[in-house]
Amino acid sequence: MIGYLRGIPIKITPQVVILDVGGVGYYVNTKENGVRSSGTGPGSSSDEISLFIHTRVREDAINLYGFLTQEELSTFELLLSIHAVGPSLALAILSKFSPNDLVKAVSQNDASLLKIVPGVGAKTAERLLVELKQKTDWIASDLSSNSNIVPVSLRFEIKEALEQLGYTPDEIRFGLQSLPDEGSESDLLKAAIKSITGAKRENRRGIG
Repeated sequence: MIGYLRGIPIKITPQVVILDVGGVGYYVNTKENGVRSSGTGPGSSSDEISLFIHTRVREDAINLYGFLTQEELSTFELLLSIHAVGPSLALAILSKFSPNDLVKAVSQNDASLLKIVPGVGAKTAERLLVELKQKTDWIASDLSSNSNIVPVSLRFEIKEALEQLGYTPDEIRFGLQSLPDEGSESDLLKAAIKSITGAKRENRRGIG
């Protein structure tokens, strides 16, 4: 699987970039205007760029989806985990909402906000709202109260890691609420575990 590419874009369109990596041209799908040209020629650039890649393998094709940030890639993969959301719709959503803005929109509980995405009607917007809320409610309160927070997608990855380690939903929520404002995924995961362990220890003392 391809997870990252760095090379020279030899062609850029609003939704596709062809990236020259060591003489091989990779056709990468992007959100609308996800990669912009900085060269002098139309749709071209002489500067290297880096893209975080989601590789989607089908029987008849291998499709690449590229993003300038890890946060956008993680949010794209979060969207793909929702029922009936495919790559095209996920890219359309990210073309209208940044990761944090998407969670803020969902936290307002207004399905009409999602209808600005082309192809999303009333029923689809309602379903997206319900499923997105299930995945993002645990960070909505942080978004409304703290402007300097760990990116949405990184918090989601930490949540999944804590789930795999066997922590309960209440413990995970407490760990996420106790995160510092910044740090690597590994450092933040360690901080969450430390907070959960400390809370458990205090609870035992209280019971004793």
